[in-house]
Amino acid sequence: MLGWIKKTSSVTKLALTIAFVVILVFIAIKLILAFESFLHDFLGWY
Repeated sequence: MLGWIKKTSSVTKLALTIAFVVILVFIAIKLILAFESFLHDFLGWY
């Protein structure tokens, strides 16, 4: 039973880590796109 709990917690940690990385990448892409569109608007690059 304890081994099963340990295995489950490690899988949960892995899933949380993957979710965290995915969210970070998503936010980074959003920021880069927002910054790029801001630069385009600001500098008039169309």
